[in-house]
Amino acid sequence: MKHILIVNHNAGAPCYGPNYRSYYVARSLVERGYRVTIIASSYSHKLHKLPRVTAGITKEMIDGIQYLWIRTRPFRGNLGRLFNYWQFYRALTRLPELIIDPVDTVICSSPPPFWIWAARKAAYTWDAQLIFEVRDLWPQVILDTSRTAGNISAPLIALMDRAQKTGYRDADFVVGVSPGFESYMTGKGLSSKRFVCIHNGINLDQTRMDLEPLPKAITMNLPREELLVGYVGGFGGAYGLQHLIEAARQLQGRGVGFVLAGGGGECDRLCRMAADLEHVLFIGQIPKSQVASLLDRVHVCFASFVDRPAIRFGVSQNKLFDYMAARKPILFALNSPFNPVADASCGLVVKPESATAIVDGISQFQSMGCDQLDRMGDRGRAYLESHFTYDVLVEQWIAVIGQRK
Repeated sequence: MKHILIVNHNAGAPCYGPNYRSYYVARSLVERGYRVTIIASSYSHKLHKLPRVTAGITKEMIDGIQYLWIRTRPFRGNLGRLFNYWQFYRALTRLPELIIDPVDTVICSSPPPFWIWAARKAAYTWDAQLIFEVRDLWPQVILDTSRTAGNISAPLIALMDRAQKTGYRDADFVVGVSPGFESYMTGKGLSSKRFVCIHNGINLDQTRMDLEPLPKAITMNLPREELLVGYVGGFGGAYGLQHLIEAARQLQGRGVGFVLAGGGGECDRLCRMAADLEHVLFIGQIPKSQVASLLDRVHVCFASFVDRPAIRFGVSQNKLFDYMAARKPILFALNSPFNPVADASCGLVVKPESATAIVDGISQFQSMGCDQLDRMGDRGRAYLESHFTYDVLVEQWIAVIGQRK
């Protein structure tokens, strides 16, 4: 039985919250006879619930996956985050001691990319395959999209750059979540024959199993307009959601309502922007089990990214897969040729960072009949089932696992 180790600082699980990618990959591998260990931080700002840790390393079995939680300190600012990273990395330097049984493949998941050195050393000790998985192009995406990038020191950015180049040079394979990542990575030294695109995805069985109705306190307050636009996800600066709120203002009184579920650094600012808009409702973070129930009540779903160079290499947003699973047409504000909404013909693509473009897109949806909207949603669901379920994606992982450069 091959033993796969996934190193992912931010790895989550259904009982704790996002990020789910490593969990679903691991569970799919376990179902096919692999043994999988995930090593993750006990504190991540993305988790909705934190695991209980009683020692420096706490073991927990979740759905056949062995989790090793490294105890790290909670943080708020950048200095606290760096200390948390340092604690995690210090534990990773002891990987061969922490994991007694031999490992056949080490998957080092970034961001952040700092773990690659410890993962490379452990892979060398075990004579194991090394895969560098890149879910986001750090540090480039930080430089392009973060409002606080100026607070990040040049030496730290240089360290991130050095780490990513190490992964591109030394890993047997580099896995990216968008095909556009390849051109960026080859510019940083990666040989193109070692690049593999494996998108993010969704487990449709889990989505159906976990279905839970929305609380009445939410359903009673949903906007009653003829067209309800929904957003589920983070409220970070990279998404440019202020333009959605401005579009909502321009659409006031035109039969369009908005419901936004999630949280993040921009949440308070966005709520203040929409404080006087009765047709806009913020409902905070909801459990993943309630997402499908919310999407059942909306007519169109929204996603967006700011227009920055790193984004043009492509994105692989989990919210898009939730939208497709719900058979909803999607309004996607994105400037990239790597665009699953366009590929699936399941919505409209508009210019990012433009309230006017969002208004025009929503107006187009308003002019469509129910049959046309339903056909868009059906195309998205069919494309999802063909390309983005973990039953499909795990076969791509299996094709890579075990190969050496």
